[in-house]
Amino acid sequence: MGGYSKSLSGKRMPDDQVEALDVLNDLQKIQIERELKQKGIGRDQYTIIPVHPWQLKNIILPQFRKEIEDQTIILLDLQVGEFFPTSSVRSFTSPYPSTTMLKLPISVTSLGAARYLPVVKLLNGMAGEKMFRQAVACDPTLVDRVFLCEEKYWWGYMPESMGLFDDHPRHLAAQLRVYPQEIVQEGYKIIPMSSLGVRLPESHFLAEILGENLSKEDVLSFYKDLATTFYDITMRLCKVGILPEIHGQNCCVVVKENKVKGLLFRDHDSVRLHPPYLEKHDIKDPLYHIRPGYSNSLYNETIEKLIFYVQSLGTQVNLASIMEALAEAYSISEELLWQITETKLKEALQTIDIPEEDRSILHYELFEREEWPVKLIIRPLLEADGVPGAMPSGKGIGYNPFYFIRHL
Repeated sequence: MGGYSKSLSGKRMPDDQVEALDVLNDLQKIQIERELKQKGIGRDQYTIIPVHPWQLKNIILPQFRKEIEDQTIILLDLQVGEFFPTSSVRSFTSPYPSTTMLKLPISVTSLGAARYLPVVKLLNGMAGEKMFRQAVACDPTLVDRVFLCEEKYWWGYMPESMGLFDDHPRHLAAQLRVYPQEIVQEGYKIIPMSSLGVRLPESHFLAEILGENLSKEDVLSFYKDLATTFYDITMRLCKVGILPEIHGQNCCVVVKENKVKGLLFRDHDSVRLHPPYLEKHDIKDPLYHIRPGYSNSLYNETIEKLIFYVQSLGTQVNLASIMEALAEAYSISEELLWQITETKLKEALQTIDIPEEDRSILHYELFEREEWPVKLIIRPLLEADGVPGAMPSGKGIGYNPFYFIRHL
């Protein structure tokens, strides 16, 4: 980790007792403090921001020359810290037991999305997390089954002369993601759902969770518990008026003593909402910052638009990949897994307290329509043009998997 220092023109949120140096051990902190003292850098004037070595060499040094020359930014010579990269490219985990992860901008493009870290995303993340926590509190059954990463600690370069959507500042920022203490304990496992959708050459990742020599009954029992928990939580959140990131990278299954305990969510800047349901539960508009002139998927004025994310990210992207991998690894009928999935979603829809008219609409959209909306990825990726922010995507029309299975 490259040491980095910047002026107070950036955002420091929101607790001065927490700083990016908290990911370092005591010796590494002492080394940083020693260099600050040697260079006469006052902690009341500058904020320490870590930077990835690649980002320092390829982006900061060539593109931030003016700030370096006028000492708005002062480079530290010391490089300290040990971290493992994760599949998301810009999130880093400690090789030692820790409840924190470090998130840094890496200005490369992955699946059409630039992996920088703009202040606007960090602000939206704080607003989304606040709304998310309010939504969970509206349903007592969610309190001990929904776990949220805390993402309020971040630091970003933001000169007064620039705005939230300018490109330059988004290349220098850092965030500390804090995992809930109660699930970072003996007996708990936190598993990104995407890892369950991967078929290994000789086995499946489920063997790492439950043990080797799993029977089909063991696998089906686990999947039933997973689908039950996933849809019950997802639809209860929908009832309140929100849907978080429910694809497999940011939605993790929490397993306690080999039993599905709940779901953990991270990356809260895209918590989608349905205003009428939020108002019903006295939750205020988070006032997301939306880039002028660009499409906005955060606000969904109809319940059909909100449920699209259960159909696409939740079912077609997340659970479908898990079903396919389990079917192949354990010689289970994929049709049987789809039947289980449909049953669990129907049960969740019947359980939630929403107007009967809306329940009828959702039942038709989910189970009776021959067609479903689908999330398009490949064509939007090939046609991507303009600001490389979020991963390019679009909406298309495909078949309803539940209708299709029933009419085979």
